[in-house]
Amino acid sequence: MVLGSFGTRGFFKAKSFSGETKHFFEFNKVYFLKDKRYETFLIEKIRETPKALLIKVEGIDSPEEIKKYIRCEIWVEKKYASPLHTGEYYISDLCQCNVFFNGKIVGQVKAVCESAQADLFEVKLENNNIIIIPFLDHFVETIDIKSKSIYLREDCGLL
Repeated sequence: MVLGSFGTRGFFKAKSFSGETKHFFEFNKVYFLKDKRYETFLIEKIRETPKALLIKVEGIDSPEEIKKYIRCEIWVEKKYASPLHTGEYYISDLCQCNVFFNGKIVGQVKAVCESAQADLFEVKLENNNIIIIPFLDHFVETIDIKSKSIYLREDCGLL
């Protein structure tokens, strides 16, 4: 995520959602997600500090130019994404998964949001209502990325 500008030459402070930063040095292109659209930028330089990554991309040369991208998500090609550990998933894989309850599709994941306790699935139900489901074992029984399916526990008390 773009956190803010740094210096006067267009560098910006970036946060990695995974907490990993080494993989940022392996690619030369990033995508900013702004207003539900991706904008592509080539990376000129990356520096790491104890508190944040500092990134300079082509076409952004001043603090004023980076301001419109503050709080934008930074996306990379999947082959360059941080490696997953057991029980971890890429947000892009979770979005569009069908959600099952008692063996029936009840909706589809539209977004994943961070919260203090756990990540949250924003699920659009078959009746077009939106519900929030915590990504916790108490609610989620199984996730099968290959079949794009998330199975809720029958005793989760949500539906």
